[in-house]
Amino acid sequence: MNVVVQFINRPEDNFSPLTLNEIAVIKEILKGKNGNITLIQDAIEKIINSGDIFTAETLLEHGMKNFIGFDCSHANIIGTIKNCMMKPLEAEYYYNLSKIDQIPLSIVKANYPLSMLYLRHHKFNKLNLEKGKKYLEDAFSIIKSGALDYLDETEKQFYTVFNRNGYGLVLFKEGKEKKAIDLLNWGIKTLTGVEDKYYMHKSVLIYNICQCYKKLMQYDKAIEKYQELLEIDYTFTEYHIEMGLCRQLKGDLQGFKICVEQALTINPYHSDSHYHYSLIKLDEDDLSSAEYHAKMAWELSGDDVTAYNYAYVQSLTGKYDLLSRVCPTHHSQFLSEWFILQAEQACQKSISKGVHILTEALNVCPGNQHIINNIEYIKSAIKYD
Repeated sequence: MNVVVQFINRPEDNFSPLTLNEIAVIKEILKGKNGNITLIQDAIEKIINSGDIFTAETLLEHGMKNFIGFDCSHANIIGTIKNCMMKPLEAEYYYNLSKIDQIPLSIVKANYPLSMLYLRHHKFNKLNLEKGKKYLEDAFSIIKSGALDYLDETEKQFYTVFNRNGYGLVLFKEGKEKKAIDLLNWGIKTLTGVEDKYYMHKSVLIYNICQCYKKLMQYDKAIEKYQELLEIDYTFTEYHIEMGLCRQLKGDLQGFKICVEQALTINPYHSDSHYHYSLIKLDEDDLSSAEYHAKMAWELSGDDVTAYNYAYVQSLTGKYDLLSRVCPTHHSQFLSEWFILQAEQACQKSISKGVHILTEALNVCPGNQHIINNIEYIKSAIKYD
């Protein structure tokens, strides 16, 4: 994305010494199999809590390589990190490994993420609603059998509600949104713990209720729930954007704009906020602002959606010089639209070349009406001239 990085070697100005804890961990890592596993495990836990999943994965791999039984004793957290790193097949292996001891709590803790793999995280061809559902039902049967009754009551509640939250997704996918809402509301009332994890999970339950109301097109109720979420965490940018999208769907375009502006105020480096603001400015015929925010969105994320939006906005101002750079080299969900933009660019110099690009595009996207319409439009324009 045309980024230039310049390294400056001036240690006297930029030197940041390692902490004593960091030095201690590095020493143990360098010892390999003779390292202090307790110290390394403590470092892994702290690094995970800080959100550094990349370093966490490196240290976990180090542990598996050097310490016998490390993979079995840390299988659940290894699976979680692998899932965060978008390696769902590896995650599935380790979640299943964490159940090998057949301890009821281990099964309950592993079956929830296993269900999410089959309901959400696996590649499309491996998603399986029934398999995901069964993982949740098997874990819930263990809870109902009393196998977790030795836990503190609030702790048992947590695992029960966590499981039923997952089942709410099953109901959502089955088109039973009202039943899902009832189940999620039950979960909110049932959680009585006051520790952070209970408080955090309540926000997850409320968020999922928002999705149900949105799917039911009950946008006012969804907005009401998003406002509850903002009372919990006003600085979470996605809540503002999603509430704004609900306002947009109910026709409140000004409310949508206000939500996106609030999101940008909270985080001026949030790609989705810039993307949606570029669309708003496009509707207002403010092409200059639309192009600026489209560019920001693309530079911050570099994904296919923001790339196409940036290229499209530029085409409206007659700019095509960046088209070859933003155009994806692999499959795009906007494949036909990319062909049309390329044809527009070609037509600036040669009408016949533009028609040729669109004709060839029909071999890739047979029967695409947008491409056909553009071919007919160009040909009619030539005849008119």
